[in-house]
Amino acid sequence: MKRKQASLILTLFFVLLAFSQTWGAIGVSTLSIWVTVPAGETITGTLIFTNFHEEEMNLVIMPCDWKRLEGGENVLLEKNSLDNSLTPYVKVTPEEVLLNPGESRKFRYEIAMPEEATGALWGAILAVPRNKIIELGGSSENYEGEVSLNELAKHGFTVKVWAIEPSSATPSGKINSLEPIRTGGEESLYRFKLDFANTGNVPLRPQGILKILDPADQKIAEYDLDKFGILPGSHRVIQVPDSGISLPGGEISTEAVLRFGNNEIARERIALELE
Repeated sequence: MKRKQASLILTLFFVLLAFSQTWGAIGVSTLSIWVTVPAGETITGTLIFTNFHEEEMNLVIMPCDWKRLEGGENVLLEKNSLDNSLTPYVKVTPEEVLLNPGESRKFRYEIAMPEEATGALWGAILAVPRNKIIELGGSSENYEGEVSLNELAKHGFTVKVWAIEPSSATPSGKINSLEPIRTGGEESLYRFKLDFANTGNVPLRPQGILKILDPADQKIAEYDLDKFGILPGSHRVIQVPDSGISLPGGEISTEAVLRFGNNEIARERIALELE
């Protein structure tokens, strides 16, 4: 199995606050990791954790699975619970470390992409103070099956991890529907609802634009569709603009274009007759 060093630029430093008498703020160098790992190869990288609390802290690191529910809520699952679970192939060391007040420590992660991998694998790295695990009913030695991961996540933080196998990755998407929603009131205010589906085998972070055009194809308005994450086989509903737009009656067209990286992955145009 070949090894590579992940080139991951950590541009943001997040400080997460927990309102508890037993622990305070923890800093982490990133809350998401996207890496490309060919089948049969291994990459390594680092996460940096900082204790901003005034007391020392035993920080426990645990890989787990996650998924997004239909309502948009993210939930954590025990490791190796999903078909596309990354947890059997990710290792973080050390698994637990004592952080003194103000101290930063590097944690090394290793992702070994299996030979049979296709598309993408994903998971999460959950970090929680040991005293919180015990306080919530876990033992001093273990946590598995003793305390809900989602309960633990309320007192820690989660780093999401996506590993893409490049030779088999097929990013694709489809706009299932694009329709106006009248918001009511005296004015004719409209929002536009876009339903996007990930039809490929890799997670996507698409972004794009939505245009509103008159019968001569002249632009009435244009809105950015901000980057959002979506797993394979899932769909997301986006509505723009937040406050609605006043539109004249008669014919208009709306066109939505979504891109992932440099590639266009979905486009939809509809003609409308407004009252």
